[in-house]
Amino acid sequence: MRTPKSLAPLFSAARYHTHTIPTVTLNHKINDCVRSGNVSDARKLFDDYPHSRNTVSWNSLISGYIKSRHFQEAHKLFDEMPHRDVVSWNTLLSGFRDAQSPDKALHHFLRMMASDRRPDELTFAVLMSAFLNSEFDVLVPQLHGLVTRQGLDLNIYLGSALMRGYVGLADRDGFRRVFDEIRVVDVVPCNVLILGYIEFGMMNEAKTAFDIMPKRNAFSWSIIINGLMKNKMVDEAKEVFDSLHEKDVVSWTAMMRGCAQCEKFTEALDMFPAMMSSGVRPNHYTFSSVFDACVGCSSLVMGSQAHACLLKLGIPVDVVLGSSLLDMYAKCGDIVAAFCVRFHANEESGVMELDHWRLCKARTCR
Repeated sequence: MRTPKSLAPLFSAARYHTHTIPTVTLNHKINDCVRSGNVSDARKLFDDYPHSRNTVSWNSLISGYIKSRHFQEAHKLFDEMPHRDVVSWNTLLSGFRDAQSPDKALHHFLRMMASDRRPDELTFAVLMSAFLNSEFDVLVPQLHGLVTRQGLDLNIYLGSALMRGYVGLADRDGFRRVFDEIRVVDVVPCNVLILGYIEFGMMNEAKTAFDIMPKRNAFSWSIIINGLMKNKMVDEAKEVFDSLHEKDVVSWTAMMRGCAQCEKFTEALDMFPAMMSSGVRPNHYTFSSVFDACVGCSSLVMGSQAHACLLKLGIPVDVVLGSSLLDMYAKCGDIVAAFCVRFHANEESGVMELDHWRLCKARTCR
């Protein structure tokens, strides 16, 4: 009877080693699953190797739940963590930001402050983003003061988040003060500076900030074009657009949308074939702008041609684009086409070609 007792620890040890892999390997596998969107496989790995976990394992799975928008599972897993680091807290706060739950973000930030974990620059950047356009944006100045007391640097992400917060409060002085405090300024805070000036109606300052930018990206060109068009400064927007050497889909779409909003419908439609000729592939935002311009000048012919191009390119139709397409056919007088688009909107994706043939058949029978 002693033999089984003496062998039992050996069997136990063998079973332990069978179900253990290096922690680095486990974390790598979990991250691979998270990146590919297989959060259920990530959870299975997490559950199968409990002795191989570390804090990174927990953080990776929480991040996977948040990316797949399983916020309750992320919150539950966070509460089960034996040890939390600042990454754990930041990951959870980003989940509440994505879930548009600023109240929960604030609650857990206060929990974090009461724990032994000190918030870092990313913590405040995430929190600022969570508070934007909510009743909690009044806390932005207090958070700014807390950042200063904590001795944290205003990096480009935290500084940009603070600037957006002050724009939401219509605080020009605070907005500009934060920009001046950012130690290393690159394209991100410069873009926010231009956006803020546009929001405040200070177009001269926005244009000056754009002109003196040491480096620009596609978003820089898009926001200044949108801002100029929003303020009916069509000629200035065209000048900026013409000075852009490499025009992409964002800049082309910004010009078309701006022209349509300024009731320059023909000019907006003329840009579409020019864009296609340049080799730039349109997206659903481009087509939405084209259909809106077709409505403005009642051009059913151009609208139908754009619709055919949309089908040929195989661009998926979302709610916004579907609404623009329906609006174009209805307001340009083709009720049959409008009905077919509406029929497609109520079915599964991929029925657009079938609707196109139904549309052609209906027109032939008329």
